[in-house]
Amino acid sequence: IVSSLAGFKAMPASPAYSTSKIAIRNYGEAIKPLLNKNGIKLSVICPGFIKTPLTDANNFKMPMIMSVKKAARIIINGLDKGKSRIAFPLPIYIFVLILSYLPNFLTDKMLLKASKGDMKKPLM
Repeated sequence: IVSSLAGFKAMPASPAYSTSKIAIRNYGEAIKPLLNKNGIKLSVICPGFIKTPLTDANNFKMPMIMSVKKAARIIINGLDKGKSRIAFPLPIYIFVLILSYLPNFLTDKMLLKASKGDMKKPLM
């Protein structure tokens, strides 16, 4: 199942995107034990920015953006190792994990400021 690093914290600049990725990540992690019980392995893939025609249209800075080829190698390596969660790049993964555990009153202003200038209003 493919989610995103945006699936760890709802982002003001893209609430629909990030909350849909939160939902799919949680869904995958919820059904994984049920599938494992029946001998089916599941991995939830949470990539950061990958250079594609879709990200080419973004008008904001995309930290640590990587090529499709590099992302594919990371995913294949994680699948080969049977990882239940394949999240990358590691520095951004750690950052969003920390954000996800902090209370909203600490993160709201920071995330709003980070998204300022990227778009006039949030995507619905």
